[in-house]
Amino acid sequence: WLFAEGDEDAVLWLSSDDGLRAWLDGGEILVGHHHDFSGDDFYRVPVRLGKGRHLLLLQVENLEYYGYFHARVTAPDGGAIPGVVASNLPNPPHRR
Repeated sequence: WLFAEGDEDAVLWLSSDDGLRAWLDGGEILVGHHHDFSGDDFYRVPVRLGKGRHLLLLQVENLEYYGYFHARVTAPDGGAIPGVVASNLPNPPHRR
């Protein structure tokens, strides 16, 4: 889950071992078919996050050995977005 405090342009940086498909709020945003480890930040996927909660779903294709994925979200310039928080839970985490 991604939680945005306001409308934000963002970039999802994704990678996997092996292929990877990704959906954001039910819309497919990436089909990456490759064999072997791709390295961190292999795919750069620009997205627009509206204020609120967004479901990010990843499907990793694993042919042999390890299954792996990497995902992070940044501003278009690669910096942090203070108003965007990622969580593995469907409710926003509490801020400290």
